[in-house]
Formats: sequence, C-alpha cells, structure tokens
Amino acid sequence: MEASACVAYNAQVMAVNLELLLKCFRARAPLLREGAELVASLVSCTAEYRAGCAIAMKKEPFARGLFILAGWVSRARDLPTGQRQLIDLYLPGEIVVCRRDQEVRHLCLTDVKCVDVTELIARTEAAPSRYPGVTAALREFSADAERRLIEQIARLGAMRAAERVASFALDLYQRLHVAGLCRDGRFAMALSQEQIGCLLGISAVHVNRTLQQLKRMDLIRRDQDGWTLVDKARLKAIGEYKECAAPSVEFAAASRAPRPPLRRAEASSALKRTRFGQL
Repeated sequence: MEASACVAYNAQVMAVNLELLLKCFRARAPLLREGAELVASLVSCTAEYRAGCAIAMKKEPFARGLFILAGWVSRARDLPTGQRQLIDLYLPGEIVVCRRDQEVRHLCLTDVKCVDVTELIARTEAAPSRYPGVTAALREFSADAERRLIEQIARLGAMRAAERVASFALDLYQRLHVAGLCRDGRFAMALSQEQIGCLLGISAVHVNRTLQQLKRMDLIRRDQDGWTLVDKARLKAIGEYKECAAPSVEFAAASRAPRPPLRRAEASSALKRTRFGQL
C-alpha cells in the first residue's frame, strides 16, 4: 500500500508540474500537439536546491536552462569589496539560463524546485520550424528577461523610492499571477527588506519607511507571509508601470479598480502630500 501511495503521489506531483509548465508556455505562445508533447516529456527531469545554494553548471558546454516550478532565484554579482548586488529575480513559471561566460551567479533565495529545459532549448533551436509554438514561447521568456532588465535600469536611474516600490510590487504581482500564485491581489513575499533594498538601490530602513507610507495611502498591505495590493490602478500611476511579462486575462481584469487611474501630476501631488518628496 505504501508503494502504491507513493506512486500515486508522484503521479499527482508530475501532473501539477506539467500543468504549470504548459500554462506558462501557452501564456506566451500557442502550442501545437508536438510542442506540447515535447514540453511534457521533460516533467520528470526535476531538480531541487536548498535556500542559499548557487545553481551550478554541470556538463553543459555553454548554457543551462531551468524552468522554476517553485521558489525564488536571484541573479547576482559578487563585487571585489565583498558586497553582493542583486540584479534580477526569477519566479515560478520562468526560465533561468546560466552561462559559463557570465560573471553573475544564480542564487536560490528560497528552496527551489525546477525542471531542466536545456535539452528542450537545444532541440527547439535545432528544429524551430518543427516546434513553432515552443520556439515562440522561449523567445518570449528571453524577451521578458530583457524587458525586466530595462525596467530595473529605469527604476534605479529615474524613480524615487515610492515609485520604485510601487513598480516592483506590481511586477511581482503580475509575474506570480501568470503562474497562478496570486489571489485577491495577494502574493507571498520571499524577500527580506534588505534584499528588496538591494534590488531597488535603497536601504532597508528606507524600504520599511516607504512601505509604511504606501500602507497609509491604502495601496499595499503586508504581513509576515505576503503583500496585498489594495489599489493596483493607483500603484500603476505612481510607479508608471507597464506590463512586461505575458499578461493573463485575469490579471487585466483584476487590475481594473473602481477609481480612475491617477495622472502623473496627480500621483506626484499625492506623494508630496504624504511626504514622499522627502524620501
């Protein structure tokens, strides 16, 4: 009985993993039967990493691709001074590509479970016309990472603290929503305030102060387990946020608030009234 229960449990886990794989690929491009079968063939090739571990290259000659099923991974650069700069995040439903020639590392911020998609990428690149949907989806995964990098540069170079946090919160919400990990505007937060500050270029104290201000404006609520975005339309106005990952219909609907979005000038005025101009 125990062996049967174990087999049944493993089959159930594989079905859940396959559902997430196909959902996130189809959110980016339609999959034909052959493409869906190719993606499904990888679901048993899972790996697990403990929090704090770095994802290392194995026998791959140049690059390794991992689809994240659960957990958060950071792209980080270790500096000669001993400091570590977090550059980007990879969340469930996204693909991490590790390359030998990169000076960045991919660190697990939480326990991580993933599927190795190195072979999928190689087979698709070798025969793109045979798997057009998979090819298009992989290009979108890559484009998403590029767009996130551009948005991150814009946050650090042109936004104040409140704008950075608002844009960052909406970005996390949308990406986790695509993976089915948001409900009623709420998502789990796996980052400490120090890690958020490292990503956004502000101190942990500044992060806490900014979140308190957003809470007083009734825009973000938080507790030990997660964040709740109360008014996404106003957060979009403050953070000048544009959807950059593959949006779902549900996300678009959930983003509509009963109040009209603030114009840029109105958002700036609201920030000044709550003393954001001093942050």
